[in-house]
Amino acid sequence: MDQTKEKLALEYMRGCNCCQAVLLAFKDETGLSESELKALGSTFGGGMGGMEGTCGALVGAEMVLGITGFKGTPMSGKAKQLYSAFSDMIGSGTCKEIKRITTGRPLASCEACVAYAASLLQKILNSNTSKTVVRNEEQPPVSIQSADGEQIKIDLQSADGSNPGFGKQAVDRVTAYVDGSYNVATCEYSYGVVAFVGDEKKTFSEKFNDPELAAMRNVAGELEGAMKAMRYAAQLGASELDIYYDYEGIEKWCTGAWKTNKDGTKAYKAFYESLAGKLKVNFHKVKGHSGDRYNDEADKLAKDQLGIS
Repeated sequence: MDQTKEKLALEYMRGCNCCQAVLLAFKDETGLSESELKALGSTFGGGMGGMEGTCGALVGAEMVLGITGFKGTPMSGKAKQLYSAFSDMIGSGTCKEIKRITTGRPLASCEACVAYAASLLQKILNSNTSKTVVRNEEQPPVSIQSADGEQIKIDLQSADGSNPGFGKQAVDRVTAYVDGSYNVATCEYSYGVVAFVGDEKKTFSEKFNDPELAAMRNVAGELEGAMKAMRYAAQLGASELDIYYDYEGIEKWCTGAWKTNKDGTKAYKAFYESLAGKLKVNFHKVKGHSGDRYNDEADKLAKDQLGIS
């Protein structure tokens, strides 16, 4: 096969909903026609029940799993494996929670959900049994073109940088350097994160354009970066996270030293508090643009997302 299922699914997504895109990527495996698969996934645009239930991409993957693997007995084991792995990757399996309709702070884009669902399904279908450990593989980001011509890069590794849900081992401690940036011309903000688990290094970056949060300029990116680091550590099962930051609100909004007066800071503190008892976060202030290697790298990652220097 010339293309990975992730790439195929993302290509089909240009004219289909998330569920249909995943179904069509596995057209050869299902033996169904394009029209049949489109009909099958037609009611899952925006997730089950119009964003109220399961993510459409995950529904499509589960459908393919059943069509290709049903032998007359229940398939709850592999179905649960797929759902759990997807939820670990994204942070939820429910469309409403993934898109964060009430807060406007999505866990992942629809493109990422489609790519992740297709990637996981391909690994499960290629494994011999539901207990097979699919090991982490280096997969470069897939670049796709959106409807308005913008190039979008989708990282086909999991949200936490590992191969989630398949033999993932918990770690004791994660160290992360976080920074944010803002583009005055486009009103977009971004984050950069450089994280370490022992000697293993992972980097993350993403940009956003929420109008309300953009009013906080680079601070919005700083908060997104800190939450990404916390989410990454929590998904790895770490007991402690050391965050190195250069904007003091990263720590002070969490500890209560600063009041959370805006929706963005309230959501940030609420996210931090949701990890209480699960993850201990240690805050370390560094001076920005002082030559700290990894703080500077996080800053560059954030700026690269915005195309600024």
